[in-house]
Amino acid sequence: MGRKINIRIKILVGLVAILMSFWVSFLSWTYLQDKRLSIRELDHQALGIYHYIVLSRRWIAKQAGIFIKEGEDSYALLTPTEFTRELADYSQRILPFSIDISIAETDNPEFQPGEFEKKAMQAFSSGAVSHTWTIYEKKNGEKEFWFVAPLYFTNECNSCHVKSNEIIKKAVFGCISIKLPAEKILSSIKQRFLTNLFLFLTTLFLAVVFLWAMLTKLVLTPLDKLSQIAQKVREGDLKARVKIGVSPEWESVAESFNDMITAIEEQNVRLEKAVEDAVSRLKITNEELKKANAYKSAFFSNITHDLKTPITAIKGASEILAKKLQGNPQLLSYVDIIARNVQKLSKMVQDLLICAKLESGRSDLHFEENNICEVIEDSILMLMPIAWDKEVKIHYSVPEKPVLVKSDRAMIDQLFTNLISNAIKFSPKGETVDVTLEVMENKCKIFVEDAGPGIPEDDWEKVFQKFYRAKGATSQEGMGLGLAISKFIVDAHKGEIRVSRSKRGGTLVTVTLPIKSSEHF
Repeated sequence: MGRKINIRIKILVGLVAILMSFWVSFLSWTYLQDKRLSIRELDHQALGIYHYIVLSRRWIAKQAGIFIKEGEDSYALLTPTEFTRELADYSQRILPFSIDISIAETDNPEFQPGEFEKKAMQAFSSGAVSHTWTIYEKKNGEKEFWFVAPLYFTNECNSCHVKSNEIIKKAVFGCISIKLPAEKILSSIKQRFLTNLFLFLTTLFLAVVFLWAMLTKLVLTPLDKLSQIAQKVREGDLKARVKIGVSPEWESVAESFNDMITAIEEQNVRLEKAVEDAVSRLKITNEELKKANAYKSAFFSNITHDLKTPITAIKGASEILAKKLQGNPQLLSYVDIIARNVQKLSKMVQDLLICAKLESGRSDLHFEENNICEVIEDSILMLMPIAWDKEVKIHYSVPEKPVLVKSDRAMIDQLFTNLISNAIKFSPKGETVDVTLEVMENKCKIFVEDAGPGIPEDDWEKVFQKFYRAKGATSQEGMGLGLAISKFIVDAHKGEIRVSRSKRGGTLVTVTLPIKSSEHF
């Protein structure tokens, strides 16, 4: 649900952002256009007044001044400057604008220019602009449009200025300033902007509501339905179907979605049928394998029993021959060969018999508390002649206190005899076999380490299989039952056995046995 809300919020924010970016751009454009047109209107008004003043001044100058009646019989000569002064005084009293004349080089404080007018006259002299304007704020807070245009010295001006002994050195010798009230126009611009802003926000709200409603109906609701049905299918309800009647396009999507669920359902039925058939076949195969394994175990058990009698007879006969042939070294050597091979054959038969019993569960183990240290020491003492014969040393490290393990003494003895004899067999001449016993909280670990060629890592699990020979061990004697028997014995004692590489590059066999017998047996 959180993901759905997240998607909805993202879509809503996206819609608002898109609409706002459009409307803000449009609103800004309309505001700037409105302001530009209003300023242009003020500029045109001021420019019209300016041209009227300039035209009147030039006409008066051309006439060398005009006479105006002051009284019954008196007239006064009116120059362009006096005309402009009279017009400025009149406009300040009657009209909503004011007029001023500024002269660039004059000592008359009445015509002294301000900073804005000085900059304007410099621009006029350079020809950069024909007129300029600014908006400024009066002391009372009202804003005015201040228009400034150049006052040129023309030929018509000579008639007045020559008479007054004035010498004009510049074509632009002054400027005419016209100030128009701008407060109402700027206020109306602001009012129109606020009105447009209100309309914008209202339109934005209505557009978002409309688009959100359409989006919810046409997109989000169908997606929610698809999501709900998909969740049901995920939970295993393959009978669920989606119905979307918003538009023909969604109906087509729903139909395809339902067809997909139907195909999954049919495929699931086929898979279930195939699994059932496979399970049935596996059960039959497993039963057959169990029977075959039982037959195999029975065969090995019977054949080993059958082989024990002739082996015993051959062994007895070889012993009798050895006694009777004393003094005949050549024949005694043959008898010795027979005895050694009978011993090997007897060991193989014994291993097969033990393996068959352990595998069939007919081992008849007798558990009792045994000091595992003594068991290992007995195995080492029994194997010492073999170690001496190979010139291999055995180093044994045990704790001082007895380590009691509930176990079958004969099987445990067989376990360590197999492991230590293997270590002796694979160790080179002059090397040492290390046997170490460590006690932990509720278990003990026995490490048997040799300095032989080691077992490849790929074979560490396989060496516990019956008759498996590790790579490079084909030249060694035996049938590959020693470690398989060892694993059977360890498993029967609820322990663990694993093979790894020793620090010296040889093989390290680790046996773990429980010592809290009450929890394991």
